[in-house]
Amino acid sequence: MYHSYCAPQLHEKAALPLYSHEKGPTKMKTGLLAIAALVTVELVCAPFAAEAQTHQVSKTRKTHHNEDPVAGAKKACDNFGALAAKSDTAQLVNSFYAEKATYIGPTLPGGILIGREAIRKSYAEAPADVTFKGTCEHTQKLSDTVVAISGHWIATPNDPNKGEARKGSFALIFVKEGGKWLTAVDSWNIELPPPPAKAQ
Repeated sequence: MYHSYCAPQLHEKAALPLYSHEKGPTKMKTGLLAIAALVTVELVCAPFAAEAQTHQVSKTRKTHHNEDPVAGAKKACDNFGALAAKSDTAQLVNSFYAEKATYIGPTLPGGILIGREAIRKSYAEAPADVTFKGTCEHTQKLSDTVVAISGHWIATPNDPNKGEARKGSFALIFVKEGGKWLTAVDSWNIELPPPPAKAQ
């Protein structure tokens, strides 16, 4: 630990006389003692400062090492429904997607969108009178900052007269950026209704 007495003494260099204009053995002795004191302070405090810096780096690495990437990404995945319910489109996209996220789906122009702005426009054009629920089921840690999650979703119209619920599955790649877990890849599909039964 960095000792508190080091800092104030280091700043007293200018106040200590390094030599004396007055002649005599007493004044010369005082000047030499002052120089010795400064050298001692430097030698003692420098190791403590280095130790404090090393301790802080070690503590930071330990905290990062103890983090559970899967738990962090899973929490971000589970939080999508709450974000969608309380946030507007821009807030939702900015909070859930990385800046250059890839968005893949069957109803998108060309099947793929890249970047928050394109994703935001797609969300803005989607029906707003539905309740969305996603279930994040399977997780796989790819690295300390990358986690894959897959699951199922269902979107139910708030007005039962406006059609049936639509559902499908999704696969997400979460990355940790700036201390937050954000979606870098969002790939989803829509489950098709079963074909009509053949007449006997």
